Amino acid sequence: MWLIQRILLLVVVIFFASAESFAQSSEREYLSSTYEPVSHDSMAQYYRTIVSEGNGDKTVRMYYISGKLKMQGTYADKDLSVEDGQFSYYYRNGQIESEGYYCKGQKCGIWKRWEWNGQSKADRVYPDPQSIYNNKVTDKPAQFPGGYLELVTFIQENTVYPKEALKKDISGTVKVSFRIDEGGLVRDVAVSESAHYFLDQAALECVWDMPLWTPAERNEQSIGSNFILPVTFAIVNGEGRVRVGN
Repeated sequence: MWLIQRILLLVVVIFFASAESFAQSSEREYLSSTYEPVSHDSMAQYYRTIVSEGNGDKTVRMYYISGKLKMQGTYADKDLSVEDGQFSYYYRNGQIESEGYYCKGQKCGIWKRWEWNGQSKADRVYPDPQSIYNNKVTDKPAQFPGGYLELVTFIQENTVYPKEALKKDISGTVKVSFRIDEGGLVRDVAVSESAHYFLDQAALECVWDMPLWTPAERNEQSIGSNFILPVTFAIVNGEGRVRVGN
C-alpha cells in the first residue's frame, strides 16, 4: 500500500509540473472582430494561443470563438508582426482556405487556395527574394529573368512617376495583380488595391511592359500562376521614387 501511495503521489507531481510548464510557454488571448485584445471571452470573436519556441520564434494558433481553428503559423518576433514559415488559414466550417509560406514577413513561393466547400482555387505565386524555403516547396514558382533583384531593378527603372502626381504631392502603394501563363507571358494585369488613378496607371503600364518570364512548374510541367506585386510611389526631397514592396 505504501508503494502504491508513493507512485500515485509521483504521478500527481509530474502532472502538475507539466501543466505549470505548459502554462509558462503558452498563453491564451481573447480578440475582438478586428483582432484587438479584449479582457473577456464574452466580448471576443476569436482567441489565440501563443507558444514560445526554443529559438525565439512564436507559434500562434488562432481560433474562432466556437473553438474551430482559424489560423496557425510562426512569427519571428515577440510582437507577432513578422510572419516567418508555413501558415495555414481555415474557414469557419473547418475547411482549409489557404496554405503557404512567409519569408520574413512577406508571402513567398506558391500559395495553395480552396473554396469553403473544398474545391480548389487558382494558386497564388509570390516572389521569393531570398529563396528561404525553396527546399520545402516541391513546385517551382514563375521567375522574372535574372531573378527577384532584377525584377526590383526593372520596376524602379521603368516605372515613370506621373508628373501630375508629383505636382499634387500624391504618393502611395499600388498592388497590381497579373498572371504569368504557361508560356511565360504577362496576362490579366489589373489593380487589386488602388492608391490613386495616376499611380495606378503608371504601375499598370510598367507591369504590361515586363519581358517574358520563366513559367511556374508543377510535376515538371509548365503551368500558369498568379502574382500580386506591390509598387510603392514615394516623394523624397521633391523627387519621385519607385520601389517594390509596401
